[in-house]
Amino acid sequence: MQNKNSRKMANNPRTAVLSIGNELLAGSTLNRNMSLIGQKLAEFGVEPELQISVPDTASKLTEALEILCSKPGLVISTGGLGPTSDDITKKVIATFFGLKLRRDKATEERIRRRVQSYWRNRGAGSIPASVFNQADLIPGAETVPNEVGTAPGFIIRDRKRKVIVLVLPGPPSEAMPMLDRSIEDLVKEAGLPVQSCRRILTSGLPESLVERITEEILDGAPSPLPAYCASADGTRIYLKSKDSKMIEAKALALEKKLGINLITRGAENIFEEIILILKERGQTLSAAESCTGGLLAKRITDIPGSSEVFKGAIVSYDNNIKEKILGVNRKTIQKHGAVSAECAEEMLNGAKKLFNTNALVSITGIAGPGGGTKTKPVGLVFIGTSYRGKCEIRRHVFGGARGQVRERAAATAMNQLKQMILF
Repeated sequence: MQNKNSRKMANNPRTAVLSIGNELLAGSTLNRNMSLIGQKLAEFGVEPELQISVPDTASKLTEALEILCSKPGLVISTGGLGPTSDDITKKVIATFFGLKLRRDKATEERIRRRVQSYWRNRGAGSIPASVFNQADLIPGAETVPNEVGTAPGFIIRDRKRKVIVLVLPGPPSEAMPMLDRSIEDLVKEAGLPVQSCRRILTSGLPESLVERITEEILDGAPSPLPAYCASADGTRIYLKSKDSKMIEAKALALEKKLGINLITRGAENIFEEIILILKERGQTLSAAESCTGGLLAKRITDIPGSSEVFKGAIVSYDNNIKEKILGVNRKTIQKHGAVSAECAEEMLNGAKKLFNTNALVSITGIAGPGGGTKTKPVGLVFIGTSYRGKCEIRRHVFGGARGQVRERAAATAMNQLKQMILF
């Protein structure tokens, strides 16, 4: 084994990710860790070369370790460090590297203090002995403290294989802070081929158009490597190259070209950007939702500090609620339908009376899979925005399944409001 002060471990090393858990393979749990690890590595211009998902079985985990540790570099593992019988990761990895587990009394006491009130408050009796299995550490491995949960992580450095293995718990809320604290030093130590990387966030443009704009800016550049990640919120652009000055110049040119479709102010998405814009201006926001069912309010209230700006929302899924709470005229619905520009405007006016905010959004549409007609197809959504006396209603038709329509409607509403605020 090597100590944590070791220098670069090998030439041409690779990065690999090991995801452990029956629930990942069954599809009952989304592998968010893989996405978050990839995004974190991208900050250093590093891309995983290999990713393997395995169930909670010793033979499959050992088989994966044989493959991933067959080449020098960094392996990041998530999952299987908890207190239940299927949490075998620590034991299997220790055996694989010829090491043994040993109970650490200080870690055991820390776990006891953290969980005892939970068990006492629920009248569950004594703490199960299996909970303290998380205090079994690997002598010779570097322990990675878990400030959120109970299972510490660890780092194994194998001199013979020239590989570093970072082992993290499965819950992203625990694993990602631990990764953040460790990854920069491990990337350097493993000697990974680091490139300069610039991440640019966009919203309100389709991925194909973002790619075309990016390619126009990069035309003639010797070695930039653009990569794109699209979602309902927008498209993330990653520019990578060994030439840091060239990448920075191209990134600045691209940001200028994107204009209002660039996510700025340090925000991670259009929802956060709207909150920051309104907070800077000392202004407030409210919403009236129908087909999105509170999704817009949820995305906004996910943002720490949004309470300074966001006053609330009415989810008027039923027409009676549109009438009784938001004051939509029954004749408007009878004549034009609940999915109409007229209804969206009256929902907007009703929210204004209820919340008296500077900025407002209304959304009414047909998310599907049923309910569409020839004149009003599935995916039809009317979005109203109002800002300091200005009002605009736009008609949109979104493709995709029910969830995609709802997500795109919520993000588009924020983009529409952004355009109104800034112009």
